[in-house]
Amino acid sequence: MHGYKQSYAFMKFCIFLTFLLVFFSCSLQESDFSTFERLSERVNKVPDSVLLVLEDMDTLQMSDNDKAVRWLLIAKAADKSAKPLPDIIHLECAKKYFLSQNDIINQAACYFYIGRVLYEGGKKEAALQKYIKANELLSSHSTKDYQISGLINIHIGDIHFEHDLYEDALTYGKKALLNFQQINDSLNIALTIRNIGRCHLFRQDLDSAVSFYQQSVS
Repeated sequence: MHGYKQSYAFMKFCIFLTFLLVFFSCSLQESDFSTFERLSERVNKVPDSVLLVLEDMDTLQMSDNDKAVRWLLIAKAADKSAKPLPDIIHLECAKKYFLSQNDIINQAACYFYIGRVLYEGGKKEAALQKYIKANELLSSHSTKDYQISGLINIHIGDIHFEHDLYEDALTYGKKALLNFQQINDSLNIALTIRNIGRCHLFRQDLDSAVSFYQQSVS
């Protein structure tokens, strides 16, 4: 067991070191972007490595903006890599900062990840209210963030599905699918198509269920 722990720690260190080398080599070529913008660009592709970098940062001298962005990125990276999400208190602080800056997109993202924390803690109705608030904020903004919109819609759909509200779940699944198609997010497209197929199955729409399940694995 001790040898396994050492091997796992060494593997994490190697991944972290490799990511740092790639990250800083790219940084030399992308001097117009901030550190957090570069991490944000990579969080969907290498969330584990981004999470390691974010958690290793010295926050003592960080501005309020950087602290807020860091916690939001930690939530994104942790959720993407199926790691424990940060405490709500950090996301609430980030949300409060983005509210002070009238940053609607990041406010909505904070509401969504606060909802994720609540959902993982078994507070599903409270989570649904946060998802709905996030959706309302994004709907009121001219700039679209299709990824966060897709994630919100798919999680609202999941909660409706758990309450046997298959028609509502299907509606939100279709919205999520359109969101993910806008950014060609192949993984989430496949997962969403599978969820839509599941809704059809429970509604006894067997032909549609088979069609969507086939699409999800094609």
